[in-house]
Amino acid sequence: MIRLMLFFYHFMKIKRTIVLFIIFAACVAATQAQSVSQPNSLDMENLVGKVKRIEEQTAEMKLKNGKLVEGSRSPSRTVAFDKEGRMIYRWWKIGELPPTETKFSYEKDNKRIERTLRNNPLADFTKGPRESIGQSIFRYVASENALYRDVYPGEQANVNEPPRFAAQTQKYKYIFGDNNRLLETVDYTMDDGKESTRDKNIYATERLPIQRVLITRGSPLKETIKYTYTLDEQDNWTKRVSEDTLADKNGTTIFRVEYRKITYYK
Repeated sequence: MIRLMLFFYHFMKIKRTIVLFIIFAACVAATQAQSVSQPNSLDMENLVGKVKRIEEQTAEMKLKNGKLVEGSRSPSRTVAFDKEGRMIYRWWKIGELPPTETKFSYEKDNKRIERTLRNNPLADFTKGPRESIGQSIFRYVASENALYRDVYPGEQANVNEPPRFAAQTQKYKYIFGDNNRLLETVDYTMDDGKESTRDKNIYATERLPIQRVLITRGSPLKETIKYTYTLDEQDNWTKRVSEDTLADKNGTTIFRVEYRKITYYK
């Protein structure tokens, strides 16, 4: 009888150890899966697949005899990504402003620190282009499925010296939903830490947003942008038509069409 009791005691002890190990392994696996699903630059761009580079052209559309007529196209944006889905290069141009070129780098500890070298689109270009350097630190909060971005301006005396960064000047929050679809982008003011603007993506059953709503603090009016798409085999858009209703009393509406060339990693 004593032997039977000892056998039962050791059996229950081994069984308890196995159960605890299974629970621990499940927790580790869940943590790793959560880490793998952390949003990256491709998610922030609403891109899927092994995207290497995108090149975009934009054209204004105007009503003529009751029909939308497309104007001439002009390059508007080029973005490159590494194999981990992180943005490494961006060229973009808005309206008549000079283009802005940005190069990104990341630290080895995967803190998602971004250092950029760019031309200032608001600078006086009569003396030639000027370069500035800044740093963006990304922090992921799994419970919110959100990325926080803190921006620090900097300066670099020469290429042989490390850059020096000043106090934080901007703060952003990127909120994601199922399958890491970008839901909202929030911009905060540094003076009071309160929300300045909120950019909301609205989805139906599609993976891409059918509408964006831009809300600015202190303004009773909202800017809304409606989208229609043409997609490639990877389910990324190659043509996007937008109907932009500005946040003014007249409800001014601007129509645009964007074309995108996408290069994928093999």
